[in-house]
Amino acid sequence: MPSHVPYAPILFERSCRSPIPMKEQALHGAVGRGDVAAVSKLLQRGHNVNCMNSQGETPLHQAIEQQNVTLVRLLLKQGADPSRTPNYGVSTLCQAVESDNLEIVQLVIQTHADFSAELQLNTQLNPLLLAIVRESVDITRLLLRHGACVEVTNERGETPLVLAGMGTDPDKQLQLAILLMSHGADPSAKDAHGHEAVHYSWHNTFTAYMREYTCQPSTVLSLKSLSRKRILDHLVLHSGQPTVDEGVQPLPLPPPLKEFLLFNNQL
Repeated sequence: MPSHVPYAPILFERSCRSPIPMKEQALHGAVGRGDVAAVSKLLQRGHNVNCMNSQGETPLHQAIEQQNVTLVRLLLKQGADPSRTPNYGVSTLCQAVESDNLEIVQLVIQTHADFSAELQLNTQLNPLLLAIVRESVDITRLLLRHGACVEVTNERGETPLVLAGMGTDPDKQLQLAILLMSHGADPSAKDAHGHEAVHYSWHNTFTAYMREYTCQPSTVLSLKSLSRKRILDHLVLHSGQPTVDEGVQPLPLPPPLKEFLLFNNQL
């Protein structure tokens, strides 16, 4: 396991905001208090929904930081622009992912803003990489469905799959691996240190699943060559359950695995 922490948890640890004009201060203040009624009234009176404080944050950024779904929905409905980025460089979509709130991420994506370029960035502030680091399975699935690239890397050359291998939750590790590889992630891809995803994992189920895709080093098996039985055998083998060969019904399929098998016409 690498000694470094993939991402320091400082995205939202910022200095106190400097004073802003009174009109903008009123709207930001209402959002800061989570006062939906006051925010609605101020917007009806013509306050600028995209007004910025001294750090370039709009009310939308504040609402996302507070994980206030009601305010996020209201502000977006009133024309909040998710393409605006604060002075510290963390995009609206990255903030939504960092909130670890699926509904907020959905609301931001549903604005139809163009996030295609951001989803291809080779930087640690790529929404998909952030979701993987947080082991956010549902958000990862959503981003993949909206065009996230499984081949992006951060500044250390770590792919989404490599970061999944660094995770601490074995169930989420496996689910993330299934999602990423069903969207074409290469298990033989190496980071800047020459290590594959399996190098970083301490969890047997993840390791076994990864090896199912590799018949020899750097040779990736086709997704469709994997049988449902082989996957289930490995899952139950490392969870202490009898294998399919012994005639015992295996554990229920995790949703991403079921999705993967359905995708490949194996269920």
